[in-house]
Amino acid sequence: MKYALIKNNTVVNVIIADSGFIQTIQQEYDHIEALDTELEQSLGVGVGWGWDGSFTPPVAPETPSPEPVEPPVYEWYIDIGPFVDRLGTKSLAVDTSTDPIVQAFSKDLARRKWVNLQDPRVASTLGYLAGDTLQGVGTISSPILTSQEVTDILTTPVEPEENLALRKQYFS
Repeated sequence: MKYALIKNNTVVNVIIADSGFIQTIQQEYDHIEALDTELEQSLGVGVGWGWDGSFTPPVAPETPSPEPVEPPVYEWYIDIGPFVDRLGTKSLAVDTSTDPIVQAFSKDLARRKWVNLQDPRVASTLGYLAGDTLQGVGTISSPILTSQEVTDILTTPVEPEENLALRKQYFS
């Protein structure tokens, strides 16, 4: 027969024994309960179960919440080539534009290693390419991008291959 050996209202062991052996160890435990009913046998009583006249399953240890992981600083940084690729065929219009702001944008790109898509200056400049007014400058005479294209460029998460060069060179 199976018996639950109980100390401090907790099952510390479950053994198979005869009643003679149980009598020889009875003094070592607060209580020894025979698992002799169909219900007790179906419960799967084991070490850690509680006992207060009936069995209660152990409380699962609380799983600690994982520490929040800070996203890498470069999460929204994109290498220049992939950034220009996001402009698609419109990159040709940027490269050949006579608009002084677009020319400045193009020159600025050539000096950089990457573009931070969350930099408000980038959003402002791309907005200008879509016809938004740039404070202190005005509006482009012939928009190159649509507002949706600007949104797509700025909000599409940077894929690992889009900032591979900067991660290898600056963040490894």
